[in-house]
Amino acid sequence: MLYARNGMTAEQKFDAIQGLFTEITEHVKTGRRTGLRTFYDAVTDWSAEFDERLKPDGRSRGLSTGIRSLDELLGVKRIVRGSLFVIGARPKMGKTTLYTQMGVNCATVENEPALMFSLEMPEGQMVEKITAQKGRISPNLFYPDMTKEDYGYRGDWNGDLKKATGVMGALIDTNNLLIDDTPGISLAHVMAESRRIKRERGKVGMILVDYLTLMTADKAERNDLAYGLITKGLKTLAKELDCVVVLLTQLNRELEKRTNKRPLPSDSRDTGQIEQDCDYWLAIYRDGAYDENANQSDTELLLRLNRHGETGVVYCEAASRGRFTTAIRKLPASAGARKRKNQPSGVDFDEKETRANKPLLTSSASILAAAFRISDAVPGLTLQWSIHPCGR
Repeated sequence: MLYARNGMTAEQKFDAIQGLFTEITEHVKTGRRTGLRTFYDAVTDWSAEFDERLKPDGRSRGLSTGIRSLDELLGVKRIVRGSLFVIGARPKMGKTTLYTQMGVNCATVENEPALMFSLEMPEGQMVEKITAQKGRISPNLFYPDMTKEDYGYRGDWNGDLKKATGVMGALIDTNNLLIDDTPGISLAHVMAESRRIKRERGKVGMILVDYLTLMTADKAERNDLAYGLITKGLKTLAKELDCVVVLLTQLNRELEKRTNKRPLPSDSRDTGQIEQDCDYWLAIYRDGAYDENANQSDTELLLRLNRHGETGVVYCEAASRGRFTTAIRKLPASAGARKRKNQPSGVDFDEKETRANKPLLTSSASILAAAFRISDAVPGLTLQWSIHPCGR
């Protein structure tokens, strides 16, 4: 492969070898081979996955975003593993805020590794932003007054500093939050580091990249083709590692010439391929960015594309502590959503809602999973099903 004269760069050859190594390692661990498989093999693996969903801590469910109403819009699947989740917005809309909020939620609530590739913000600033966001404190805490003429810290400085160190300690203890601020990283770099963590830890929850056009792209005739190769590669990586890849992207300034400035997937800068490759496309929009008289914290999260469910709009508040909190959910006409009992609107989905607190699936579902295992063990056994709706 290294000597193949097929136009591949050394980096592409290295990536191909790494992918092959990962495939071999996965086969050794699971015994599962790639390529054409019988429907029997597919159902056998599916039944094992379905069995995992019956458990309170079943990993086969999708990943939460960390924002309750957005999770409700996504449905019971949440963000399906193996998906590319794109977040698009103009500058100063809150892309990095949502990016860090999703990463921290994955590391703490989902208890799975979150790999944060930060091309825009240095590691130290990431530490400050994440700590302030998680601790609900002002990031100004980390910049104490130098002179009497400086504005004083609005809050209990000593108390908030103690809270900040506690948050840092808790995040360190999870050992699930990993940051890479290497400038101008390539797709091959993201793939290599992500595969390394998968080998070392056995799983990856989210890979988060901030943002697309800051990545070093392979040479191509046009920018859109070069960045299209990156989005294709990230989608492939999500499927390979059975995780979610969150990709931030800037939008064309041309959208600001429109009367309705709410973004569309076609507004993505430098690539039209992103619409084809992504499973989800979410825009962030604030009226306050264009109208100084509008409420500056009111934010719309517009789920424009969802290959696994419905689309819609979630209204949030961009809180002063650098996080999004749920306000109202605007339902699409087809939705039949139910409000959670005893949970007031305006509360964000930050407190740890453990899998154990969620209701187990019905016993009939357990019987279904067991039946697949029984039929597998008894050759020639045919099962006949009679399904009836049941109430609670």
